[in-house]
Amino acid sequence: MEPNQSGRPATAAPTLDRSVLEELREYSGEEQDLAEELIELFLEESPQQLLALQSALRNADSAEVERRSHRLKGSAGSIGAMRLREICEGLESAARTSPERLAETADTEVAAELDALRKALETFPKRPA
Repeated sequence: MEPNQSGRPATAAPTLDRSVLEELREYSGEEQDLAEELIELFLEESPQQLLALQSALRNADSAEVERRSHRLKGSAGSIGAMRLREICEGLESAARTSPERLAETADTEVAAELDALRKALETFPKRPA
């Protein structure tokens, strides 16, 4: 596989593994939909997380890149955003082990995947009322 902009091999992981959200929905109570709540929270917080990660990348702050990537990786994993999770895992690892390999364009890769993810999340069906 060709490496992606974070220096890791490009992934075949899906943008969104809907089974993660469907499983969350199964565990939800009648009055609460955990999947919808996590989607809403993710969509609300991800733009700020992206800005902070981009800033850390621009400033070559490997400790902050590692922290921000780790946080976004966890958020992505909780909603089934497998490709974003892998991208962030690669950034986190690179920041920790070889910060000189952090690509200047890695923020573009994360931003593009976040955009694809937002579109995929918009098509996730709402729970019937």
